[in-house]
This record gives sequence, C-alpha cells and structure tokens, in this order.
Amino acid sequence: MILKTAEFTKVLKYIKNCLPSSSLVPILNHICFKDDKIFTFNGVESIIIDYETGLNCAIPGKVLCDFIETINKDELDITQTDANVKIKVGKAVAKLEMLPGDKFIYKLPETVPIKQLTINNDFINGFKKCLISITFDNTKINQYGITLQNNCLYSTDNKRVSKYKLQENLELGEGFKILFPRGFCETFTKIITGSACIMSFSNNHTSIQSQIKLGEETTEAGNVIKLRNIELHTEMFAEVNFLDYEQFTNIMIDTKDFYLSNDFKESVNNCNLFLAGLPEKFVEFNITDTIEISVIGRFGNYNDKLDIVATKNVGNFKVEIDLLKQLLNNTTFISFIKMENKVVIAGKEGDYLHLLGSVYIRE
Repeated sequence: MILKTAEFTKVLKYIKNCLPSSSLVPILNHICFKDDKIFTFNGVESIIIDYETGLNCAIPGKVLCDFIETINKDELDITQTDANVKIKVGKAVAKLEMLPGDKFIYKLPETVPIKQLTINNDFINGFKKCLISITFDNTKINQYGITLQNNCLYSTDNKRVSKYKLQENLELGEGFKILFPRGFCETFTKIITGSACIMSFSNNHTSIQSQIKLGEETTEAGNVIKLRNIELHTEMFAEVNFLDYEQFTNIMIDTKDFYLSNDFKESVNNCNLFLAGLPEKFVEFNITDTIEISVIGRFGNYNDKLDIVATKNVGNFKVEIDLLKQLLNNTTFISFIKMENKVVIAGKEGDYLHLLGSVYIRE
C-alpha cells in the first residue's frame, strides 16, 4: 500500500510515546497494525490511531520508527508477506520481521463511560504545570500522578506541591476525585495540544479521544485538512488513599509580599554554574532588609545582593537549586513565607500555585 511518508512519520511519532524503551515482555516492544488501526501498549498505557496501512501484524517498534525517519522520499510502499513486512522506497527495499497481529497481547478496551468531560486548553495547561511536581517514586501511589478534585488539579513529590484551579466548572459531581498515573500524564501532555478532546472515566480506566492533523489534501472542493482519530487509554490504580491537598495549599499570601520571578533568574542561574559537579546542589538565601543569594562550589564561590528591597525579614535558609529553577520558570511571582522552622517559597501564575517546601533555616 502506498503511504505518504510525512503522514506515516507523524503517526509513528505519536504512537511511539507508548512504546517501551525495553520490556521484559518482548511483544510490547512492537507496534501493532490491525483493523486499520495502529497501536502500542507499554503494560499500562496505550495509544490507538485510525490509520489505514493494509497490515495485520506486529512490527518491532524502534527499528520501524528509526527507519521511517530516515526516508527523504514523499511516498513509500509497504506490504505484508507470509514471512515479513516489505517497505520499498524508490529502488531500496527493507524487510522487517513481524508477528501475527493476534499474537499481540493487548486487547482494545471495551468500557462504558461513567462520566465524561470535554478537555480544553485550560485543563491541558494545568496538567503541564502540575506535571513537574509528580514524584518519581511509584511506591507512593497517592503522589504518583495528578489528582483531580474540587475542580482543581494537584500534585506533589513531598518537596513541593502544585495546585491549578480550573477556570470552568467540570460538574463531575460532589466528592468526585481521581488520580491520573504519571505515565498517562506525561503522554497526555505530549500528544494533546490545542485540540478539544473528550476524557472518559469508567471503572479503573480512563481514556481520551481526540484528533491529530496529518496535513492537507487537494480536492475539487479545495484544500481539506486530513484528520485522524487518536485515543489514549490507561488503567487506573485500584485503591488510592487520597491526600488532603487543601491543608497544604490553603494559605494566605499578601500581594505586597510578592516579588517578580524574573528578578531572581539571572542570579540563580549563575549560582548553578558554581555548583557543577556537586552531588547536592543548594543555594543559600539571607533575607533581612535586603535579599542575598550565595553558593559555595567545588572550584569557587558566588554571592549576589539583589537590587530588591525585602518586604519582611525571613532569615537564613537554603533550597535545592534545580527545584527553585523549575519554580521560577513556571511562575510570574514568588513570595517567601516563614513557617515555624522552615521557609516555604510560594510561586503564583494566574490560577497556578506552586509551593516549594524543601527549605530549612540553618541552625
């Protein structure tokens, strides 16, 4: 079957987001073609795209994606034989090993949605903001993803907390809450951009249906945008002991205590240069009537007294510089809040609140 190279490349770019880099189950390293659909499954999440290829088999995913990305011809011819899949590009021919489509262990989900909602750009932006605060520790189930509850998105890794208040009331019902697993959140933010899409919830399963643009084709009626359906599916955690995020994020911040995040970026970036090679990277603050930032590195020291008048005396403390940089890059304003024996740095940007709590006052 003749395929447009640019279209096929774009489809595979989406599909490989659920292709494991390695797997104890070899079949999961394959891309499956069946019933005019292409899909991948990493054991938890799956992506399905409507795209006709004429194939009914599973092909090793990495070699297929890598090869297609090298093609500089407009079209390619892909066919399935009894022994392999043949891809012809000009005079060149590639033959890839394959497995029958029915050997692929993934079964297309058949679920009945309990609830559905339309996802807009505000929801997508909230997901991207909260993504940075998800823990990497998959043993901490209630932190291993983004929680949706009370019309807000939340995440934490025990060092910081993110909260994004959604602008539109989702009307999911009183007491509704759900935790989206980390892998789903990462894939969601990669494949869903500005297109409106539908999110469906069923028992222990969440899915998203949207469309991707493959390009344009010329018809008698003029240029027509070529769209294809895309689905993202994930299994949900069976039981989650949900965190009470409001107790962490329900804090009052006086607007007169806010500083512009941009006023700290240059100094913090300079500090980072001097911390190169250290296993632990902390930047030290001393906030009295002025704001002073300093670090002690392996090969030198750095100190900067910012041209900013401090609104209150917070004292002397230090914070992990990588986490601080993420906070500054994702917020417009920051504030320093002294709480018992620690300082919390609060970042704000519109409806997004980011609290960095891995900060302590030196004895």
